[in-house]
Amino acid sequence: MSLTGITGAKLTDKADVEKKVREIRRYTKTPVAVGFGIATPEDARAVARIADGVIVGSALVKIIAEGNHAAVANRLTSFTRSLKAATLPA
Repeated sequence: MSLTGITGAKLTDKADVEKKVREIRRYTKTPVAVGFGIATPEDARAVARIADGVIVGSALVKIIAEGNHAAVANRLTSFTRSLKAATLPA
């Protein structure tokens, strides 16, 4: 978890997340994925530079709650593609 609080909260202290990921890596070779507060492609990009995986939940649920089925499917596709593109190496 990248922050303490409720799901859907904004990720603000990326330096603290990086510190925690480095600490976790001292104890395990298991890939480290970060979730909580990932709401934008910029968030995903920043976390992908730090961790092995990016977990997005509340941002997807918010999109689902906002529209009709066709619009939701299109928005989810667009949003997840933007997250993926943001996490790929340049």
